[in-house]
This record gives sequence, structure tokens and C-alpha cells, in this order.
Amino acid sequence: MICLDVLRALTREPECREALSAEIGAPVELPDEAGARRAVERWAILLQAALLERAGREKAAHAFRTVRAAGSHTFGSMEVM
Repeated sequence: MICLDVLRALTREPECREALSAEIGAPVELPDEAGARRAVERWAILLQAALLERAGREKAAHAFRTVRAAGSHTFGSMEVM
């Protein structure tokens, strides 16, 4: 349900969508309800990587993005390498 709330907020408040796009460095395309969870999960991962970069942790951000954003993981899990 929270994913649908995120979509509603991004639809109702265009500045939220613009801010998210600016933070993750990519356009934010709104999915239909069926794709809401996957989209919100991806945005969360990209936002986490952006925050790592902002904190000066470029190598950690690159590794995080490579492992997490490259695949389709359930939020909070990661494949063992």
C-alpha cells in the first residue's frame, strides 16, 4: 500500500517527482499500479546510492549500485557474492 501512496504523492505534487528525479539523477516515469512496488524499490535503491555519493563514498556507491540496482532483489536482501 505504501507504494501506491508514493505514486499518488508523485502524481499530486509534481515538485516531489522533480525532486526525486534530481536526487537519483534519472527521469521518474510513473508506472501503473502493478509496477508500483518494483518502481518504488528501484527509486529507494537509487536514492541510497545518491546519498552515498553525496557523503563522499563514491566507491561504496558504485559497488552498491552495481550489486543492488543491476538485479531484481527484494528490498532488504542481497545475493551472496
